[in-house]
Amino acid sequence: MKISKEFFDLPSNIKKEIISSKHYPYGYNGLNDENLSLGYKNSATILLSDVKESFSIGPEHEQKIRWPSKAL
Repeated sequence: MKISKEFFDLPSNIKKEIISSKHYPYGYNGLNDENLSLGYKNSATILLSDVKESFSIGPEHEQKIRWPSKAL
């Protein structure tokens, strides 16, 4: 848990060094990057993004696991 807190306390420019993509499915998703609740809308029926951050990792298969440049 200490490592998680240290990661999420980093400046966003460092966390964004590793953003998930179709070529690398693991990494950082910042605030408002995802919408996992398609039914959650505001009064103007606009889909609202999730107010959360996440960092996902997976098995090391074809590529090495990527970490931010700042060692934790």
